[in-house]
Amino acid sequence: HIYGVAKAAYEGVWHREVGQTVLVSGESGAGKTETTKFVMRFLALAGAGGTESSMSPIERQVLESIPVLEALGNAKTLRNENSSRFGKYIELQFRRSKEAQGEAPRLVGAHTHTYLLEQVRVVGQQDGERSFHIFYQMMAAAAREAEGSTCLAGVELQQRVSQLQPESFAYLRSSRCTSLDSGIDEAKCFDETLAATRAFGLTDGELSGILSAMLGILFLGNVSFSKPAGNSEASEPSQQGESGESLQQACQLLGIEPESLSNAWCKRTMQAPGEGVITMPNSVDKAMDSRDSLARHLYGVLFAFIVGRINAAISEGTSEAWKCGKATKAAANTLPFVGVLDIFGFEFFESNSLEQLFINFTNELLQQHFNEVIFEHEAELYKREGIQWDPLDFPDNRSIVDMVGGKTPPGILPMLDEECMTIGGHSDQWCSKLQRVHGANGHFSAVKLRQSNFVVHHFAGPVEYASKSFVEKNRDSLSADLVKCMKSSTSSFVQQLFRVHDRTFGTQESVHASTGTKRVSRARIYTVSTEFRGQLQNLMERIRSTEPHFVRCIKPNPASVAGRFDRRSVVQQLQYQGVLQAIEVSRVGSQCASGIGRLSWSSGVWRRCRNACK
Repeated sequence: HIYGVAKAAYEGVWHREVGQTVLVSGESGAGKTETTKFVMRFLALAGAGGTESSMSPIERQVLESIPVLEALGNAKTLRNENSSRFGKYIELQFRRSKEAQGEAPRLVGAHTHTYLLEQVRVVGQQDGERSFHIFYQMMAAAAREAEGSTCLAGVELQQRVSQLQPESFAYLRSSRCTSLDSGIDEAKCFDETLAATRAFGLTDGELSGILSAMLGILFLGNVSFSKPAGNSEASEPSQQGESGESLQQACQLLGIEPESLSNAWCKRTMQAPGEGVITMPNSVDKAMDSRDSLARHLYGVLFAFIVGRINAAISEGTSEAWKCGKATKAAANTLPFVGVLDIFGFEFFESNSLEQLFINFTNELLQQHFNEVIFEHEAELYKREGIQWDPLDFPDNRSIVDMVGGKTPPGILPMLDEECMTIGGHSDQWCSKLQRVHGANGHFSAVKLRQSNFVVHHFAGPVEYASKSFVEKNRDSLSADLVKCMKSSTSSFVQQLFRVHDRTFGTQESVHASTGTKRVSRARIYTVSTEFRGQLQNLMERIRSTEPHFVRCIKPNPASVAGRFDRRSVVQQLQYQGVLQAIEVSRVGSQCASGIGRLSWSSGVWRRCRNACK
C-alpha cells in the first residue's frame, strides 16, 4: 500500500537517519501525481499526530505548493485531464523536537527541483489537448470581471480583461479544446492558486508582473508576419487587424517598444570578421520561430521564478548539508530528507521528437538504478545462501544508456551537441552520422522508408524518432537580440527575469575592457541537451545518496474508465517498467529463499484457501 511505502521511508529517516527517495513512475494517467500527493500528505501528517488540526503552518504550506505547481505545470492531454508536463523531485525536510527527543519528527520544510518543463506546449498542442491550466484559469476568472475592468481577481493589470476568452488567442484555440470534461470550476481554481502564491510571500506587484507576462505571452501568439514589398527574404509584423492590436497589447504588458521587439524578431545582428557588426534580415519562418521561442522561454523563466519563491518560503536549506554528510551541531535535530520523485513515464507516440528522447533517456537511467538495486539485493541473498549464480542473468540496460549519452563512442545526445556547434549543421546530416556510428549497434536501427528517422530499442521497447528539428530545438533559438530587447523593458519584473535566468537562454554578457560597453552574445557551449544532462546527473546523484522505494503506477485500461481491466495494456506497462524482468530475477532463487517451515505453512494456507473456494 502506498501508505506502507511512505511509512517505511519515514521510519528510515526517523530511526536510522538515512536519506530516502520514493520513486513514482507510470504512464500518463496512471496516477503518479495523485500517488505523490498521498505520499506527501502522509509524511506531513505522520509527525503531526495524524490530524489536520494539529498541522503546523509550514506543513500546510508544503501541501499547498502542490496545486500551484499543478496550475503552472499540468495540462489536459489525450490520456489525462491533469497530466504533469514536467518532472519534480521534492525533498521533504524533517526535524526532531528539541524538548522531546523520543517523539516522531515533524515536517519542517521542502525543496522542489523541477525538470523537463514541456515549454513547447505553450505555443502549440495536439488536437484535443490544452496548454497549461493557468491560462484557462485566467480566462475563466476574467469572465467574471466587470466591463472595462483592468483587474483580474484583485490584481491590477495594464490591460482590459473582461472580454478575454481562450478563443481570443492563437496559442490556445489551435487545438480546438479549451475546456475540461470534468467540469471543474476553473475560476475558483484560479482564486485558490492566487491565494496560495500570496501565502508564499509573492507581493501584489510581483503577481501583477507574473499575470501581465502570461497575458503578454498569449498576445505574442496572435502576431503574424509578412514579406515587405520588394524583399522576399525579409519579414515584418503585420500591422493590420488582430496582429497589429496584439503586438501593441503584448508590448504594453511586457514594457517594451513595438519597434524594438519587431527588430529583434525580424533582424539579426552578427559580428563579421573585418566588417564589425552587420544586420541581416530574418525570413517570415525565422521570425515566427523567434516569436515562439520568446513565448516558450518567457513562460519557462516565469515557472522557474515561482518555483524559486516557493522554495525560498518553505525550504529549510539543510538538504545539501545532509547529502554531503556535513550536518553541523546547529542542525543536530535536523534529519535527512525524504525525496519524492514524480516524473514522466516512458513515452512513444506516432511522431516522437527530442522531448520524447529526453524523457525516455531519463527513464533509462531510472531503470538502470532499479536494475542495480535489484541486482545488489539478489546478489547479497545468493551469496548468503551459497547459491551459484551468473551475473549475466540479471537485466542490464547500460549499453543503451551509453549509446544515448555516452562519450566513447560518442552517444546520440553528445553527437547532437557536436552537430549544433558545426557551421551549417542540420538534422538530416546528424541522422546520417548516427547511422554511420551506431548502425552496427543492436539497440539502434535506421528506417529505410524514412531516412531522416531512426529507432532506439529502449529497455521498455523500440521507439521511432523523427530527427526533423532536433538540431534547431537543441540550439535554443532565442537570439541575443531578443534577450537584449527584453532586458530593456520598463517593467522591473521582466528585467529581473531575464537577468536572473540569463543562462537559461544560453547567452553571456561581456564588458569591453577599454570602453566599458556591454555586449550580449550566445554562449558557444550551451545546448538544451547539455543543460538537461547536467540536471539529470544531479538528480541521479541525489537519488543514489538515498535508500530507494519504487512505486509503479499501473493504468488498468487505456480509456481511463472504471471497472475495466485490459490485460494486454497492463502487461505492456509491467514490461515497460521492468517489473516482469525483476520478478524473473527473483524467481531464479525463490526455491532457495524460503525455509522448509515457511514453505510448509504456505502450502497449508494454499490448501485451506483452495478448499474454501470450492
